[in-house]
Amino acid sequence: MNTETLQIDLAQKIFNIWDENLLQKINSLISSDDIVGYSANGTPIAAEEYIKEMDEMNAEIDNGTAELLTTDEVRKNIANAYGLD
Repeated sequence: MNTETLQIDLAQKIFNIWDENLLQKINSLISSDDIVGYSANGTPIAAEEYIKEMDEMNAEIDNGTAELLTTDEVRKNIANAYGLD
């Protein structure tokens, strides 16, 4: 298969995909973004987006608006949510 045929074949396959998560993964794969991880639903997280989110979280911590939990509080929340207490 030559390059032009391969391009057309891939374009047709991509055109027939309706799954947004899969399309986002394909987009991330062929884009120049550095992928540093994936969200819980499988959406790729680009380095730029990750850094932006971390900067926002750090700002919330610095100005005292962040909701922070201790390990024990997290355990209690999970136990309560699943009736494990």
